[in-house]
Amino acid sequence: MLFFEGGNSYYLMDWINKSGLVKLLPKMLETKVYMGLSAGSMITGPDINLRLSRKLYAEEVEKDIMPGLGLTDFYVLPHLNSPYFASRMEATLRKAMKEITRKTYALDDQSALMVVDGKAKIVGNGKYLEFN
Repeated sequence: MLFFEGGNSYYLMDWINKSGLVKLLPKMLETKVYMGLSAGSMITGPDINLRLSRKLYAEEVEKDIMPGLGLTDFYVLPHLNSPYFASRMEATLRKAMKEITRKTYALDDQSALMVVDGKAKIVGNGKYLEFN
């Protein structure tokens, strides 16, 4: 298993690129499972919408968009309705998602998204929202 934990999604993806790990991952994932927590899940899509990260996660970033890992064709937004992140409340997300056309899953901290053979399935007992 390859485990990628949270923090700033831009910073995490930037270091995956700078370290050269982005080139090694496809081969590694032939025999390993990718597991992402928080920002580790956000970087799995074809790109990282950094304008959305700035708005919802108050991440300071240098760009508006950057390539993601391309493991999925959707966005993942963690920490739905978390008391620690006021900008991730459902009402704020619904407003922000009006600008986004890509399929997006917003998950609370009791939910997870499992992707097998390209098919996504929500697991856990928490709340989630699906957009587009």
